[in-house]
Amino acid sequence: MSDQEIIQSLIAELRYLESILEETTSRQGFILKIIGEARAGLAASNEVCSAPIKSEVLIPLGGGLFLKAEAPPTDKLLLGIGADVIIEKSKDDVTKFVEERIKEMENTLMGLEAQRKEISKKIVEKRESANEIVSKQQREENSARET
Repeated sequence: MSDQEIIQSLIAELRYLESILEETTSRQGFILKIIGEARAGLAASNEVCSAPIKSEVLIPLGGGLFLKAEAPPTDKLLLGIGADVIIEKSKDDVTKFVEERIKEMENTLMGLEAQRKEISKKIVEKRESANEIVSKQQREENSARET
């Protein structure tokens, strides 16, 4: 394989690795957003459930519209568990469930970070290989001109 073919191959690999890196970074951002929403939901549920009297809440209707409502004191919450299934659980059970979900997402996030670091390392290696070949070609061209 000629140097030019090797460089073209390295460039193709670099593009592929960079697209995977971009996708991984995007997934990390998405998971961070979900974790933030889960934590905000936990904080809001703790606030509403711990209030001894009715609490005023805003219900999102969509499009930036909200409805004011009163939430009575409660020890039960509704929990979406996936596939449009909602179950009623105690506040403590919901808190435990959401905290476990957050922990799972944080583990996924750590895995994605390890994957991102590995991809970044491969990108650096491929760029260094391409640079070495280009430098070698330039040296050969310079020495050919000198003779």
